[in-house]
Amino acid sequence: MRTIKNSTVVGLYVLTMIASLFAVYFVMPLLKSAGLSQLWYYSIAMMIPFTLLIVLAGGLREKGLTFTQAFNIKKMSIADVVCSVAVAIGMFVSTGLLSFTVPLMQKIPFFQPPSFWVVKVPGGSTMFGEPVAGNFVLLIVLFALTLYGTFAEEIFGRGYLLTRQIGKYAWVLNGFMWTLFHVYSRWEYLLLLPGCLLLAYVTQRRNNTSIALLSHLLVQMIPFIIMIPMVVKG
Repeated sequence: MRTIKNSTVVGLYVLTMIASLFAVYFVMPLLKSAGLSQLWYYSIAMMIPFTLLIVLAGGLREKGLTFTQAFNIKKMSIADVVCSVAVAIGMFVSTGLLSFTVPLMQKIPFFQPPSFWVVKVPGGSTMFGEPVAGNFVLLIVLFALTLYGTFAEEIFGRGYLLTRQIGKYAWVLNGFMWTLFHVYSRWEYLLLLPGCLLLAYVTQRRNNTSIALLSHLLVQMIPFIIMIPMVVKG
């Protein structure tokens, strides 16, 4: 398995950031003007950067390796599962503690969200401008997008890049660039940075992308734990 230079890591992430900005500032307004609802113009547009991550990871991986070998996906020991849960808890706690930074960042012109940006509030009676109660379409679409995005980010960021980065502190650049990838919601940079660094660090130390996949998925499922009862009871 070949190694990847830091400059390549930066360059590939910059490419995905450009795709993210294109999705948000060109595709979203275009789909909105075509009459699509917030749920659909957000979901369709965000498929662009997520799909690019998968295409890059799949296209750049070495020939002759199985999927699990290419992306360092291994069976998880009990210790690995414990680490995954611990990372997920750490990411959840850090985002909670740093949630106050979001409105502060949004006061800075560069970090302000666009007017058409979708505000997602887990636990609210509406999401994406649609009622939550009884809205199984909303639940299914968001769940599918979340699974797809989580898989894409981890297969590319930890499975492909981090596995091939060299150096004891490769996780620092990996976690930092992963944070910057979220340029489409850059007002959350300070909120995301600790969790991104933590996940990258533990993944490198344990040398197993399965930990990153499980940790990220656990964190992403928290809003659905809140949302599912609201949809079903509606």
